[in-house]
Amino acid sequence: MNTYDGSQMTEELKEIGMDVGYRLVGRMKRQNGFSVVKTCKHKFTIERVRKFNVAPTLSERDFTADQPNQK
Repeated sequence: MNTYDGSQMTEELKEIGMDVGYRLVGRMKRQNGFSVVKTCKHKFTIERVRKFNVAPTLSERDFTADQPNQK
């Protein structure tokens, strides 16, 4: 089963000899309750658990010095 949007359906109808425009096709689809349902091939998710090493926090270290230029 194929799903057609307005332009594809217009091309198919012109190939079989009907002289229609894409606006007429769209209007007829709306009046008759047709709609295109698009599905995603892939579901993209964000991985929340990190699988790599995290660098240690440097702000917890002692940075005080007794004299200038010692640390």
